[in-house]
Amino acid sequence: MNAPSLSPGKVEVVLGTEEHAALTDAFLRTVWPTDEGNSSGQPSAATASVAGPRAVRQPSSLAILNDRVIGYLGTIPLRFWNGELEQSGYWFKGFMVLPEFRNGPIGYALVKELSRHVPIAFVITVQPASWRLFKAIGLTHLGALENRLRLLRPARVFRKLDVERLGLGPRFRPISRALSLAQRVGVAGIGGALAGGTLNVLSALRSPRGKGIRVAVVGQIDVNEYDALWSRNRGSFRFAQVRDGEYVERRFIRGGGYSFLEARDGGALVGFGAVRHPRPEGDERLAGLVVAPLSDLFAAPNRPDVASAILACAERTARSVGADALMCSASHPFLLSALSARAYLRVPPTLQFLARVGQGKNTGSLSDWWLTRADGNADEGF
Repeated sequence: MNAPSLSPGKVEVVLGTEEHAALTDAFLRTVWPTDEGNSSGQPSAATASVAGPRAVRQPSSLAILNDRVIGYLGTIPLRFWNGELEQSGYWFKGFMVLPEFRNGPIGYALVKELSRHVPIAFVITVQPASWRLFKAIGLTHLGALENRLRLLRPARVFRKLDVERLGLGPRFRPISRALSLAQRVGVAGIGGALAGGTLNVLSALRSPRGKGIRVAVVGQIDVNEYDALWSRNRGSFRFAQVRDGEYVERRFIRGGGYSFLEARDGGALVGFGAVRHPRPEGDERLAGLVVAPLSDLFAAPNRPDVASAILACAERTARSVGADALMCSASHPFLLSALSARAYLRVPPTLQFLARVGQGKNTGSLSDWWLTRADGNADEGF
């Protein structure tokens, strides 16, 4: 296939090929020139998954004007469990239109073109305009993952946090006013310490305990053990990204930027978790507070003791890498129950999930899905 021949002023939306490589690379270098804020020192998913060394290119759609890419939509491949078997699918990722060409038909055309080539497709996105485009071309909008936050340094959080900027809604207004007053008179840190102590007590009282469970940070894994863990437990839920040994090693071990947690009971692998290292300068949306994402947690849904042990280790690990708080997003009731037991606070949802699992196939409800911030590389926000 030859590269398209375009007349001046004509925008053409096409499926990207190797013949578009130079144009695509120039666009990606312009849009994602560096990986500032990525504490791992590795390319972010925005660049690594759609740009990276670009030895292997995943399906993408391009909007081209006069031999110049002005819009792009990429994908990340995944293995998808549909409750019966594993299939190939894609996350939509890396959606960008140059500012001067926005608010027109280009975004919709990019989504529509790429969607024709990826029948099993998913997206986790924040912007309403984005998820409405994916819904318009046939993906089912299943709702927003729930966000839960664990305070690790509550005194610091209370001193710095602007509750109004979190958008917690009218029912939290008295808390916001009280916190603002405490900050002005210099006693917010004391209130934070008291709140943190209360949360610790609640967590200790409500969290299930497993005497033989040991959780440790590891730098390498036995892929076969993780394959077996996944195979034993995948039938416990209806939909999920495959979390086998190959996925775990590629996603969390090889690239760096994560502390990977391995849970064992009497020597047998029973679960895992991953904490993404936060940006040391903190999040400007949260007055410079440092928030680490709990990127993933996987355990058998009949083992709340395992989930609790992983969460406890994740909290210690996040604190050790400088985090003031640990953020987790999840969909499955088992995960949400484990977070509640450890006194994670509910904060407004931000991550919208849309799916297409095949022509005419039912996507179920959001609670049928095992989703975390690892899915679709949605852990890049902190």
